[in-house]
Amino acid sequence: MKKLISALLTAVLFSMACSGCGGAPSASSSPASSTPATPASSAAPASSATEQTNWPTKTIEVINPSAAGGETDIYGRIFQKYMEKELGQTMVTVNMPGGGGTISTTEVSNSENDGYRMLVFHNGFLINNLMGLTELGIDNYEMAAIPVVDATQCFFVSKNAPYNDIKEMIDHVKAGNSVTIATEVGSFTHFQLLMLQQAAGVELDIVDSGTTPEKIAAILAGNIDVMGTNISTMRDYMETGDIKALCLLSPERNSQYPDIPTAKELGYDIDVTKFFFYAFPDGTDPAIVQKFNDAARKVAQSPEFIEEINALYAQVTEMTAAECVSYMQNIYNTYQALL
Repeated sequence: MKKLISALLTAVLFSMACSGCGGAPSASSSPASSTPATPASSAAPASSATEQTNWPTKTIEVINPSAAGGETDIYGRIFQKYMEKELGQTMVTVNMPGGGGTISTTEVSNSENDGYRMLVFHNGFLINNLMGLTELGIDNYEMAAIPVVDATQCFFVSKNAPYNDIKEMIDHVKAGNSVTIATEVGSFTHFQLLMLQQAAGVELDIVDSGTTPEKIAAILAGNIDVMGTNISTMRDYMETGDIKALCLLSPERNSQYPDIPTAKELGYDIDVTKFFFYAFPDGTDPAIVQKFNDAARKVAQSPEFIEEINALYAQVTEMTAAECVSYMQNIYNTYQALL
C-alpha cells in the first residue's frame, strides 16, 4: 500500500509539473545543472540606497518553520548572533512549525514589508511550491541572504546491513532483494530518493516513516533499511558503530569523514546541497534588503562564525541578493525536472 501511495503521489506531482503550479517561479532559459555550485562573491559595493536608510531601529523578528533545536533553528541562531553585531539590533527567533513550513511562509508573506519581520527556511520552501502545498514562490519574497549550506547529506544504514556503499545497495536491489528506504513523502529527503532512482535506473521501496527522530528509531530497530539525512544528525551513531554511511551526496568527499565515498564516484551523479536562506516580504525597501545582505556578507568573513558552522559540518557561503535568487531558481528547476 505504501508503494502504491508513493507511486500515486509521484504521478500527481508529474501532472502538476506539466500543468504548472500556481506561483511557481519562471523557468530559467538555460538548463539547470544538478545542484549548482555556490556562486563566488561578487564583492560588489553597497548601493547608495543603503546609506539612506536608518533601518533597523528596533528588534527584527525571524519566523522559523523549524521547532526549537532543529537544524534551521540552530544555524539561524548562530548566524543571527553575529548579524546583531553588524546591524546593532536584536534578532528574535519565532519558531512557527507546522504545515511543512507553509504556516511560516504564509505568515511572513502577509506581514508588513517594513523590514522587521522575515523568514528563514531551506529547500523545503521550493518543494512546498512544487507539491502544490502553497502558491508562494521565489518571486513572492525579497531574497536577502543564503549564509549557510550543508553538503553533508548521506544515505545511512544500520551496522547489520549487508551492503557497505550505495553501489552495493543498488546491486542488492537489482538482484531482486527488497530494500525499504525511509522518507517523509514530499520532503527534502523524498527528492533525494527521486534523484537516486533516476540516476540508478531502479524503483525503490520508499516508505513514509515520519520525522527524522522517528526514522532513526526505525532504522535502529531494523524496521526500515535506509534513510537520508546529514552527518551532524548521525554523527553520534556513526561513532558508536550503530550506523554506517553508504555515500555522500556532494561532489567531493568530506575532509572530516574522508572514508565516506561520494555517490558520483560510485557511478551515480547526485549532488544534494541543503541551503538556508533569509527573505523579507515582497515589496520590502531595496535599501533594507541591501543593508541586510551587506551585513550577511561581512558575517561570512568572520573566522568565529565560520568555525561555529564548520563544527556542525556545514559551510558558510557569501552571495549577493541576486545570486541568492539565481541559486534558488536553478535548484527549483532541478527539482521540477524530477517530477
